Amino acid sequence: MSPIKRALAPSIAVVFVVALAACGFDSKSPVAESLTATTPSPSASPIAGVVGQPFVFHSSGGVSGVPATPTDVSLTIKPFACGYKGYTIPADVYGEVKKWDAPPGMRYCEADITVKNPSRHPVGEFRFHGILTTTDGATYNNDDQATNDVGGLLTSNNAEWTGDFTTPDLNPGQTARTAIVWAIPKGAAPAKLEIWEESTGEGFTSSVIVQPSQIKWIHPQGQ
Repeated sequence: MSPIKRALAPSIAVVFVVALAACGFDSKSPVAESLTATTPSPSASPIAGVVGQPFVFHSSGGVSGVPATPTDVSLTIKPFACGYKGYTIPADVYGEVKKWDAPPGMRYCEADITVKNPSRHPVGEFRFHGILTTTDGATYNNDDQATNDVGGLLTSNNAEWTGDFTTPDLNPGQTARTAIVWAIPKGAAPAKLEIWEESTGEGFTSSVIVQPSQIKWIHPQGQ
């Protein structure tokens, strides 16, 4: 494990840049495209979730070569980390340095996720997405590029690495970590998260209220 990874705080998925790059923001970059992309609306009935507390969702997604068995899976959304101006992931994770600056006037906000298989049956991969509502009522899709890169950093520490933010197949008792990242305006703060899973089995939706005490500000709000 690299010194950078060892230095990461348990609730922080990645080393974030303190200052924005001097160059201008490219409106054709993957970050810009993800900010305007249309995210499919989840179809399942919402499950009430609480930040920091595990809740259960139902999955019928099996693993290759094993008959699928309906299984309850536990998911925990960690307290948010917000106010990041950018992030850098060292080359030993992806083979090249991954570096992104938040768009002008925006800051990254991250939610780390732990998923656990408490059942007696294996479950397949999961790909989590979310819409973040801020205190002013505005809504934001997760940033695809940042979610893939930062989530992939966390998943690189799982039992198996999928190469991106997708969690691996989980045998009974196994856990895995990933993350979702949003770019929101400076001064904005999370108020509610709608999270869903779209890869296998029965998709689910969870509505999670975010309290101010459940947000860690890396830079003061509004800066």
